[in-house]
Amino acid sequence: MKTIRRLIALVLFTILTACGGGGENEPQATSQVASRAVPLRAPLDLYNGVDPRVAAEQLFAYGQATYPQYFAGNPTTQDFGVVRYRAYPGGVYLGVAIGVQFGDGLTESGVYTIIPSLWGPDVMVYVGHLLDFITPTTGGTGTGQFALSVATGYPQYTVINGGVMVTLVIASNRALAPTATGIVGGTIMVTPTTGVSPAFSVGYNDVEKKSVRIQFAAPHGMAYVVGVNFPDTTGATATLQVPLTAP
Repeated sequence: MKTIRRLIALVLFTILTACGGGGENEPQATSQVASRAVPLRAPLDLYNGVDPRVAAEQLFAYGQATYPQYFAGNPTTQDFGVVRYRAYPGGVYLGVAIGVQFGDGLTESGVYTIIPSLWGPDVMVYVGHLLDFITPTTGGTGTGQFALSVATGYPQYTVINGGVMVTLVIASNRALAPTATGIVGGTIMVTPTTGVSPAFSVGYNDVEKKSVRIQFAAPHGMAYVVGVNFPDTTGATATLQVPLTAP
């Protein structure tokens, strides 16, 4: 199981220490997180009644949207033993343990991360149960969970007169439902609205209508959150919030 343990674990530690840790205490904090007691939960409570594999996909989408500086892009999900994981640039991994058996040394529904260690061998860290970070939901009538994520390579920024043109592509695992006029359905909102161009440039980014390109002009150096809510062709909806800062 050593390979599995090295395959997943340590970026969410950065998120946890951002709330109060850091500096010279970081290695000690890592040890505390990795060895803390794991609360017992009934199996039915671990994924909010959702297929564990689907719940893991929602966790990955959450991590990518909320912390793109750590979980960049939208890599393919892989499985190794009891771990469902995604591998990100720079040797960063995010994984969820599913179907854990006695002796595996892992925690069912446990979230694990890893980045290359500055102090020696890579370190795996257990950072909590999946439900500590998200509440998985079911959606739609099709196969699998309807989910949105940020496409690899985005957001992109282009300097224009007096500001920045922001380009963001939102990818879906299902075909999105257009309006009656054939344009992108659902809602898109950027907050705050300060300095944002009043008219968005929005359109499908592929012929299968599984991704949407969003563009808007914004002032330099301002932080924004792009919130989207899109329907698929089954009538289900999915939401995603993407934090970004215009350079």
